[in-house]
Amino acid sequence: MNKLYKNKKGQIIVMMGVLLSISLILIAAISSELSNIRMVLPEQRTTSLIDDFRDVKKVFGLVLNYNLVDAEVNATALAEEKYNLSWPNAWYSYYVGNIKDLPDAFEKTVREVSIIELSKGNVFDAELVEYYPTTEYSTIYTVVVNLTLGNGMERITERVGYNIICNSYLTYVFR
Repeated sequence: MNKLYKNKKGQIIVMMGVLLSISLILIAAISSELSNIRMVLPEQRTTSLIDDFRDVKKVFGLVLNYNLVDAEVNATALAEEKYNLSWPNAWYSYYVGNIKDLPDAFEKTVREVSIIELSKGNVFDAELVEYYPTTEYSTIYTVVVNLTLGNGMERITERVGYNIICNSYLTYVFR
């Protein structure tokens, strides 16, 4: 009888060891699976959402104006100006942007800013509300947009107006 009692005690220790090793294997498998999902755990932010929103407000209008300009037309205008600077051509029309291209430029700007903000852990969205010339014959247009920036816990939305230079205007060449 004494031998049977000792064997049962050894079996309980072996069974506890097997259960412990199985639980360690399961924990390792679960953590490996979670790391393959590429989940990013939220970390403490180095900047506040307000600072990021302030930066987006500053940059969005500049990027919109840049995306509105047709680089090929600008390059053509500059090339023609280089070779023909006689009196009739001393005044030349320098292409800045066409207001008809504003919706496409706006969508491109939203995509570019969204990608940059997504890399910071923010979600960006913008809505084109309206655009109109500042005066009747002006080349400067006011573009009104709703900007929204969020990080999952907070969200900031603001209506912002930008002055964008569109259409051609005359510039004098000094050479």
